[in-house]
Amino acid sequence: DAYRKAVSLRPNYWGVYSAFGVFYFNQARYTDAEGMFKRAIQLAPLNYSGYLNLGAVYSQLGQYPETVEALKKSIALRPTFFAYGNLGAAYFYLRRYEDSAETLHEALKIDDKDWQNWGNLGDTLYQIPSRRTEALGAYRKAIDLASARLEVNPRDASTLAFTADYYAMLDQERQAKEQLARALQVAPKDPDVLFRAAILYNHFGDQE
Repeated sequence: DAYRKAVSLRPNYWGVYSAFGVFYFNQARYTDAEGMFKRAIQLAPLNYSGYLNLGAVYSQLGQYPETVEALKKSIALRPTFFAYGNLGAAYFYLRRYEDSAETLHEALKIDDKDWQNWGNLGDTLYQIPSRRTEALGAYRKAIDLASARLEVNPRDASTLAFTADYYAMLDQERQAKEQLARALQVAPKDPDVLFRAAILYNHFGDQE
């Protein structure tokens, strides 16, 4: 109701629609968010954030070609770490692994301290047989950076679960299962943690 009131008071201000779209996005109301971000773009077509947000919506909807188009427009207006990272993920889901790797490298040129983009780079390089050695290096880098984050907050379940999977990809089963046990202890019902757990168990042949 507050956002609707804001829109009625300033119907020609892009920022109101952008904020309303973020609200809808965080409520997983992606179609509603899409409409708000499109309106923000209409009002401010040279603002990179509108296309960045729209790309995030399309990604959640599984519309990856549309994700790529929106994020490329955002990057053309202003290259950002987030746009390159999300574009790399979209290419991964489209199985365009070389494009994904190249784009994630661009993200890491802007911020080489982001553990998750290093992990994503490992995932996409692993799909390219000739680049598996590079993938293992990326996973190690992701673990090192994530470990520093876990020193600050050792109960960060998402980071624990992701690093568990990175250890799994390095075939370090003991470390992988230790990290996963910590993640499940902190957040036993978190869907993202459970998803990473399923990946880990499958990697080690525990399909049940």
